[in-house]
Amino acid sequence: MRLLTTATLTAAFGVTVILAGTHSSPAAAPKPAASNVVKKPTASNAALITQGKAVANSNGCNSCHTATYSGKKGFSPSIRSTGVTKQYTLATWERMMNTGVTEDGGHVAKPMPVYRMSAKDSAPLYAFMKSLK
Repeated sequence: MRLLTTATLTAAFGVTVILAGTHSSPAAAPKPAASNVVKKPTASNAALITQGKAVANSNGCNSCHTATYSGKKGFSPSIRSTGVTKQYTLATWERMMNTGVTEDGGHVAKPMPVYRMSAKDSAPLYAFMKSLK
């Protein structure tokens, strides 16, 4: 068995460090895994809100929640930012629109359908509802 000298090990370590440095920037911060990132839409994002309004119109949200999304007493809640939507985070909103599971872990009441809505539609819808005061 051949023993490596300290000089050989030091040189090998130096090459490893140099090669590692060519593949990543020391100034770049590591990015979190995509599955852990929750993008929160902001009310100032006009394009996202416009897209959300189109999603609301195409899914007929105003047929039960009224043209102003303020709800019908005894039938449907307000889904404006001051209504039931205020208790939702983006993650719980997306879960509710995709599975029907509400913010508190219950289930949406009939006649509310489960839309099986993807995040590409539910995130803009959330932004739109949060923009309605």
